[in-house]
Amino acid sequence: MIFLDKDWEFDDSPQYFPKAIDEDSVRDWCSWKDVEECINNPQFYELEFIDNGGKLDLPSFARNWSTPHVHKADCYKLFQDGCGLIINNFQFISRKKQELLGGIERQFTVNAAMHVYCGISGHGSFNIHEDYAHNFIIQVEGETDWTVYKNRASYLVAKNQGIPNYDESKFEVDINVTMKSGDVLYIPARTYHRAKPKGQRLSV
Repeated sequence: MIFLDKDWEFDDSPQYFPKAIDEDSVRDWCSWKDVEECINNPQFYELEFIDNGGKLDLPSFARNWSTPHVHKADCYKLFQDGCGLIINNFQFISRKKQELLGGIERQFTVNAAMHVYCGISGHGSFNIHEDYAHNFIIQVEGETDWTVYKNRASYLVAKNQGIPNYDESKFEVDINVTMKSGDVLYIPARTYHRAKPKGQRLSV
């Protein structure tokens, strides 16, 4: 496994693993066919869209036996307009995805989830932010410039629920790479980071 050389018990620093997954295996994680399936069935997945560095507030519609969700026509329109798409709960699309996620859960004894970030242009990504969760980013297709900072937010303060425009001069760069297909990036919880897709991209 690509993570066995890192001493996780004493080292929770960000790390970049270039070419960690071979070209054939990385396609197992996600494909554009999977993305199309999710857009056509927004009632089964939590779909979110990104524009100008933040999430869009979209109307949702009620449906029997499911939570309110966005309409697929709105999803296609925003996707074609170049907004970034986030597909949450992506592991439920197939048993194979659940098995891949299960391998991560067994290795790290955690409860994990799988999300997809994708788009057909370089516009759809967040400003500098941090997440409560630890993140493994797998680049499936395209190229994305990633910056991970040494700065981490304390659990003594609440997470900013919006995506603020932070002053970048306050941050110190730890990792600055262009991720390509098969590359993996680890971002610890509450570590500030930012992605800038160069064009069409697909990542998990």
